[in-house]
Amino acid sequence: MQTADFSIARMAEDLISVCPQLGISSPCATAIGSSLGATALLEALKGGRLTAGAAFLIAPNSDFKAPWYLQWMLFLPEFLYHGLKYFILWYIKTFKVDVKNEPEQMLRYQETLHAAHPRRIKLSAKAAIYMNYEVWPHLDSVQIPVALAYAPTDTLHSAANIQRIADRLPQATIIVCPSKRYMHSAEVVQDIEDFILRSEPQGT
Repeated sequence: MQTADFSIARMAEDLISVCPQLGISSPCATAIGSSLGATALLEALKGGRLTAGAAFLIAPNSDFKAPWYLQWMLFLPEFLYHGLKYFILWYIKTFKVDVKNEPEQMLRYQETLHAAHPRRIKLSAKAAIYMNYEVWPHLDSVQIPVALAYAPTDTLHSAANIQRIADRLPQATIIVCPSKRYMHSAEVVQDIEDFILRSEPQGT
């Protein structure tokens, strides 16, 4: 495994390759993703390389930044990551998640980090941060309707960058959600269904 194997560009290429094999690359399909997955989908949709009729993207990332005082962790041996994940969880709990109002989000991060493969999470972080990925190039080539869902209370994703993404997409709709918990609950399904109905070509 190499760092490039975990880049956004490679994830997008994987989607472009796999979706037709699974029979889900279709003008009738709606692509749905969240956070990193939403970013990979958006990259794959550029230039129509991944076929879809619409996309519902929950808090896609425009880029990936890490504070300079945390970047040293990307160069540590993988075996140390089992201990470091507790520090990372403390950092997320203290600075990034409203644990009082959205405890489900903290639980999700805990489960993800405890289950993550140390080498893969290290390579994924290095690919996102040190390969300097940015979503901006060729965004205007995504010609299908795209919903961008975000919550103003979400400190991990920039509301300003969601607006910038929307401004560059030819057919973007911004959906403001009441909380980050809402975006990861069954309640958001109604927003997805409403968007799909609005995105269907007239007469279908």
